[in-house]
Amino acid sequence: MRALMMKELQLVMHPSTPIMILLGTLTLIPQWPYAIIVLYGVLTTFFNALNAREAHDLSFTFALPVSRKDMVRVRVGMMCAIEAVMVIIMAICICMRPTLGIDAIAEEQPMVGMPANIALIGFCLASFGLFNVVFFPLYHKDPTKVGIPFLVACLCACAFGGAFEAIPFMPFEVCQQMSASGTAHLGVQCIVLCAGLIAFAALSALATLLARRAFATYDA
Repeated sequence: MRALMMKELQLVMHPSTPIMILLGTLTLIPQWPYAIIVLYGVLTTFFNALNAREAHDLSFTFALPVSRKDMVRVRVGMMCAIEAVMVIIMAICICMRPTLGIDAIAEEQPMVGMPANIALIGFCLASFGLFNVVFFPLYHKDPTKVGIPFLVACLCACAFGGAFEAIPFMPFEVCQQMSASGTAHLGVQCIVLCAGLIAFAALSALATLLARRAFATYDA
């Protein structure tokens, strides 16, 4: 397993991956459609899958003494780790906003969508989980075909992202609590965070299971 992980890091990971991960710092912008950060995150998965195909990673990995289950587990696990690191960077930047005075600046500007708060992290985690559970099973039916699986999964994640960006404009009290900036209504926002974390873990685990079944029928 460790050797497979090192292979993913050294041979599969696209050079743009560290840059994409650092785009989690976009939560430092006072008012911005933060759901776009999720799009940057899933693009990383797309670039890595393309890089694996062009480097003939599949043929190389099949020559190694590893099972198909391990191949799927490491590929999905590595992408989930990238998504998790990106979310952690987002969370760190969100915690820095009050100290840097960014929240005060944001309150003076018109709202464009979900603010950078604790609930946003939960929604982003759920978006990544939704992308994973759609993309990886479709992708592992034939790892040489990346475009259609990515398009379908990206549309699902973007639809969910558009939905949570609209929450601040909904006339419900719970929506206003979820979209409060700073430390207001932390209870509701922490519930959203926990729900998003559970959704990310559960959907990613399901993605691994479904991808294993799909990959088991792939004829190399």
